[in-house]
Amino acid sequence: MKELLHASEFDGFPLDLHLAMVQDQVRMEAFRRALEQVVKPGDTVVDVGCGTGILALMAWKAGAARVVAIERSEIIEPARRWLAERYPQAPIEFLRLDVEREALPELQADVLVCELLGNLGPEERIVPVLRKAAKLLKPGGQVIPSKVLLKVAPIQAPSLAQELDAWSGDLAGFDLSAFQEAAWDRVYHLQGESCECLSEPGTYHITSWQNGAIDDRACEVELVCHQAGSLHGFACWFEAALSPDALLSSGPQAPVTHWGQVYFPIGPAVELEPGDRVSFQLERDGDDFDVHWAWSGDIQRASGESIPYRRSAHGSA
Repeated sequence: MKELLHASEFDGFPLDLHLAMVQDQVRMEAFRRALEQVVKPGDTVVDVGCGTGILALMAWKAGAARVVAIERSEIIEPARRWLAERYPQAPIEFLRLDVEREALPELQADVLVCELLGNLGPEERIVPVLRKAAKLLKPGGQVIPSKVLLKVAPIQAPSLAQELDAWSGDLAGFDLSAFQEAAWDRVYHLQGESCECLSEPGTYHITSWQNGAIDDRACEVELVCHQAGSLHGFACWFEAALSPDALLSSGPQAPVTHWGQVYFPIGPAVELEPGDRVSFQLERDGDDFDVHWAWSGDIQRASGESIPYRRSAHGSA
C-alpha cells in the first residue's frame, strides 16, 4: 500500500508507469481483443493519449488502414522514432497535440481509442478529453472503451488498518498520535494487498459513449453487508467495457493489474453485522496536480443507529 501520488515527468506521468502499462498483460490482452473485434479492414483509427504508441500499433495489426496517434507530452518523440525504425510500413501518424486546448485535425475516424484510465478510473481526464475528441468520430463510429463503471465495496483489511493505525502506538519512545488523523486523511493505492469485501460491489458512477454523445452521471449507492466484520474503509476500482467480448476490471477479485484499487480509509474501524447498510459518496475537485478528494456517507445499523463518516485528502493523482 502506498499513497497515490505522481512524479512530475511527461506532464505528470512518469516513464516507469508507461512501462507498467505495457507490462500489464491483463491490460494489453483486453485492448488487443477489443481492437481485433471492433476495427474493420480499411478503418481509420484515432488513439487519443497514445503514450508509447503501442495501442496504435495494435490497431494497425487489427486491420486499420490509417492510425492517427495523438499525445500531448514529449513521450511522443521516442514513440515516433520507435515506430519509424521498427515498423516503417505502419500507416501511423503521430500528432503532438493537447486535445482539450488546441484545434483538432480534420478527419473522420471509424474508431476512437482512449486509454486515459487512472487507478480510480476518470482522474486522467478521459471524460473531458473524449467530450472534445468525439468531434473526430464519424456518425456510427465506435469508442473504446464504450462504458466505464466505477465500483466500490466496503472492506475488511486488518493488515492495512494495522499499517495506518501504527501512528497511534509508541514510535521510537515518542507519542506521535497527532499524525493518526493525517494518515486516515489520505488516498492509497492497493495492488494485491489482502482485503475482504463485506458486501456485493456497488456502482457509484457510470460514463458511457455512444455515437459521440457522452452520458456521465453519479449514482446513489447503498451497500448491504452480507457478513459480519470490521469496516476499515472502501476499495474503489473501475470496470471498462472495451468491446462486447472484452471487459477490463481492476477489481480485487479480478486478475491483478497495474491499476489495482484505490483505498479510502474511514478512520477507526466500525464493527458491522449482516444487514447493516453503508452508503458511499465520493467527490473530486481540482486538476491533475492539485486534487481534493472527499469521501463520506453513513453506516445504518439494523438496530437503527446511524454512524456518519467523512474524510478528505489533498494531493496529485
